[in-house]
Amino acid sequence: MDKQNFEFKRNLTFDERKKQSKSMRRLYSDKTPIIIEKYRSEKQLPIIDRNRYLVPQHLPCHKLVEIVRRRLTLHPSQALFLLAGGNSLVSNSTSVGEVAEQFRDPDGFLYIVYASQETFG
Repeated sequence: MDKQNFEFKRNLTFDERKKQSKSMRRLYSDKTPIIIEKYRSEKQLPIIDRNRYLVPQHLPCHKLVEIVRRRLTLHPSQALFLLAGGNSLVSNSTSVGEVAEQFRDPDGFLYIVYASQETFG
């Protein structure tokens, strides 16, 4: 599905990931389990301190960007872009639930990468 080789996927089997996401969704049916990692060729931004998030489905993506910016302790002038599905820029006006509907992995997680510039392909 995506071109990003997620560390989370390398460290856990498909069945382990599916079990985790299913358990999270059973306990919190109104939330989306998300894995956020740095884009593989990103050089300017730091590695995020945690990669698993449980986010309300109705949360607008611009709020998710704010959460990631805070976790990375970025200066307001630093650019930050979120991409889902390998190379699709996440629109700030859509909800996390809408992005998950379109890009959720078969294991149940929504995988998102962050980068300091728009990265396509």
